[in-house]
Amino acid sequence: MVKSKSVKQFMTSKLVTFTPEMNVYDAMKLLVDKRISGGPVINEAGDIVGILSEVDCHKTLLDSTYNNYPSAHVGDVMSKEVFTVDADLSIHALAEKFLAHNRRRYPVVEDGKLIGQIVIALDETIVILLVAMSIFGFALSNNWIGLFLSVILIASAFISIGLV
Repeated sequence: MVKSKSVKQFMTSKLVTFTPEMNVYDAMKLLVDKRISGGPVINEAGDIVGILSEVDCHKTLLDSTYNNYPSAHVGDVMSKEVFTVDADLSIHALAEKFLAHNRRRYPVVEDGKLIGQIVIALDETIVILLVAMSIFGFALSNNWIGLFLSVILIASAFISIGLV
């Protein structure tokens, strides 16, 4: 039996993190400067308390510009529901999580502490694995809905790795 690789082997440990007290304008500048679409929000103890995405920032910036309000803080706009994956999770199980849930990133934890992040759009190996799983899923389901979903997933995978 072939042993599956773990999330820890594919994650990035060079994290860009945010704090709840950080100004949204500063957070957005960091997103742009680092060319990322989001990241974990951590408190002073290093615990994950949220996830900030560029969409969270866009909504706030648009509202504050239109209504001439002062900018909010990251803690006001972040997503407080945090879904993490364990560092030892198999890459196959991770691919299933990405397929089952509408998430682009998962903070990676080990012994309850943040050690990294895995992002589907930035990791070609994960995208290729998802494509393979979708083709395999179609072969098993052999129906039009399976075909339709497989084609959509394959097209989005190719777009995300720059092949289209």
